[in-house]
Amino acid sequence: RYMILVVRKAVFRREIEVRVSATSAIVHLILSEQKIGKMDSDSVSEISSQASCSQQAE
Repeated sequence: RYMILVVRKAVFRREIEVRVSATSAIVHLILSEQKIGKMDSDSVSEISSQASCSQQAE
């Protein structure tokens, strides 16, 4: 969360290079959050699929 505050503050700096870097960092954070969310949902579906298969074997 601290990183978000730092990047947000950098977005409003006068130097264009700093603003471009901050914008790029925000995009990377969003993409990494989406990857983590997708990995979590894939793990949940895999675990529930394994549980379903083990119940059918009984």
